[in-house]
Amino acid sequence: MARSSVLIRFFKTGLEEGLVNKVSEYTNSQNAISGRDLKSVEKIQLDIDRRFEEEGINYIRKNNKVDESERNFSYEISMEKLGQLILAFKGHPEKVSNNKKKIFEDYYTYLFNDDKYFMDRAIYLVIEYHDIVKKYEELKDKYKFYYQKVFYIIYLNKLLKNNSTVNNIEIFESLMSSYRKNEELTPPRKLIQKKFKELVDQKIEELTKTKPVIERITK
Repeated sequence: MARSSVLIRFFKTGLEEGLVNKVSEYTNSQNAISGRDLKSVEKIQLDIDRRFEEEGINYIRKNNKVDESERNFSYEISMEKLGQLILAFKGHPEKVSNNKKKIFEDYYTYLFNDDKYFMDRAIYLVIEYHDIVKKYEELKDKYKFYYQKVFYIIYLNKLLKNNSTVNNIEIFESLMSSYRKNEELTPPRKLIQKKFKELVDQKIEELTKTKPVIERITK
């Protein structure tokens, strides 16, 4: 008869808040587990999950999509997508697509923290994200949609608050079509370039007639 054994570790965690999650993170850090999955058990992620559920948002921390037939969710967002939205809101839409891994490594505490406005801002961004997607659906005969565009509209909506989302989409699409228009450069490649981001910032400064954008970006 075949025999097998299983190694079991026991950790005495006591009542220290967050210690269980830290143990989970550091004991799994030697295995091939993504940064996203390691961070998914942190207290702030669990807090987001609970608050989002209260607000009717299905927060996907891992590959554990909830059956929406069992719960009445108005919106849905993944942990990765939320990190991308926050990064764009904080002034870096050009970094969102090429730095997904850094969201749960280098940028993590910058994006997910105990800022007193964090939770309300996160809820706002989820709702705004879905609104932008909806607006693009309404404009589908005019503009081709892909998700990279949303992050720039999030950024424009923050700095051009007096404009409607549709107005900001028009501004963005105009800038994108004119940027290096005679070169063989795909739209997604344009959006990750620093020069394109600088062009967007120049447009914002022109429209608002205020100090440089970089000085007005706040946490």
